[in-house]
Amino acid sequence: MIFVALMIHGIRPGPLLLQEHPDLFWGVIASMYIGNLMLLGLNLPLIGMWVRLLTVPYHFLALVVVVICVIGAYSVKGAVFDVGLMVAFGSWDI
Repeated sequence: MIFVALMIHGIRPGPLLLQEHPDLFWGVIASMYIGNLMLLGLNLPLIGMWVRLLTVPYHFLALVVVVICVIGAYSVKGAVFDVGLMVAFGSWDI
């Protein structure tokens, strides 16, 4: 996705990206470091919540996940076909 986004903006991704667009390259690297620090800052205080989430019985947790997936699949285009497609591909392993 990053390659496509770069190509849309007329930037050729590849080994010469560092020489041709160093500001963009280092900006991406810096944003990764900042994102990791933010993730660390958000998750450290929430460790207790994530641990408590593991105590929720599986059938309740699975139900919440399925409902969120159905809402997400339906909300993209408002088509029930998309929900059926999600169910079909989601149960491919079963």
